[in-house]
Amino acid sequence: MLLAALAAHGAAGLRAVHINHGIHSNASKWATHCRALGRRLGVDVRVLKTKVVRSPGVSLEAAARDIRYALLAKELEPGECLLTGHHEDDQLETVLLQLFRGAGLAGLAAMPPMSPFARGWLVRPLLSCSRAELEDYARGAGLSWVDDDTNADESLDRNYLRRQVLPLIRERWQGVGTAVSRSARHAAEGQRLLDTIARTDVERASSGTALFVPALRALQPDRRRSPAAWTAYKRPWHHRTAPS
Repeated sequence: MLLAALAAHGAAGLRAVHINHGIHSNASKWATHCRALGRRLGVDVRVLKTKVVRSPGVSLEAAARDIRYALLAKELEPGECLLTGHHEDDQLETVLLQLFRGAGLAGLAAMPPMSPFARGWLVRPLLSCSRAELEDYARGAGLSWVDDDTNADESLDRNYLRRQVLPLIRERWQGVGTAVSRSARHAAEGQRLLDTIARTDVERASSGTALFVPALRALQPDRRRSPAAWTAYKRPWHHRTAPS
C-alpha cells in the first residue's frame, strides 16, 4: 500500500509478482486475492505458477524458496529492486535458527536490508518493523490479507520457534527482536571486515592462478583456512613454492 501510494505520486515502474507454488490446496485462491488487491491499489500483478521439485535431503520449504527466488530473478530487469516484506520478527527467527545450526558470522548476519540480486537489488525495507506494528498498520488502513494455515504446523522448525519458543522469550526480554537485529548487523559488519582481510591475504599470496605457499604459511592458521579467502576468488588455484 505504501509503495502504491508512492506510485500514485509519480514513482514509476511499480509492479508485483506472486509465485504460486501449487503446494497448498488454497494456492489458487491466494493468487486470486493478490490479483484483486493489485486491482484495488492500481498495481499490475503477475502470477507465476510453478511446480516444486525436491532434491534428496532438501526440505519442501527450502526447495520452494529456491524456485521462488529463481523465478523472481528472471523477472527482475537490470537495475530494478525487488522489495520483500521481511520484518524484524523474521530476522529474529532467522538469526536463532542459524545459531542453532552452528552458523558462523555470515549466517548470524541473517538477512541484509539490501544486497545485489540477479540484475538488480534485493531490498527489505521493513526489517526494522515488528510483525505487531505491521499488523496494526494493516488493520488501521483497512487492508485484507490471507493467513497461511501451514504456519500452524509446528513440525516445521520456524513455526515451532515462532509459536512455542519466542512467546516465552518475549515474556522475559520484551525487546529481543530489536536487540537480536542489532547483533545481526554487528555480525554483518564483522563478516565484511573478514572478507576484506581475506581478499588482501589472497592478493598478497597469489601470482596469476598460482598461490605462493610460503606466503600462505606465514599467515595465522585461522586466516589460512578462512572460507572468505577462497570464495572471494573463484579460480583454479595452483601452488608455487617460490615466486616466478
